[in-house]
Amino acid sequence: DIEKARSEKNKGNECYWSGELDEALHFYNIAIGLCPEEEKEDLAIFYFNKGMTYQKQNNTEKSKLNFERSILYKPKYSKPHWHLA
Repeated sequence: DIEKARSEKNKGNECYWSGELDEALHFYNIAIGLCPEEEKEDLAIFYFNKGMTYQKQNNTEKSKLNFERSILYKPKYSKPHWHLA
């Protein structure tokens, strides 16, 4: 459900900010898996966060992929567009 997905995203954010990037990816993946398909704004954020984590790991290809996926869910979401530019 969406609340559980958001909770997992928040765990991912904590890991991201403390530098535990592999753990952050783990929680973002769980969030994506739990998130209902119709919650497009949340999915856009989850994929954006994954993209940022890959970017921090210098994995350009995976960060780009996740930013693009984020945009698919929310085309007017400016953050992934900015990071792709």
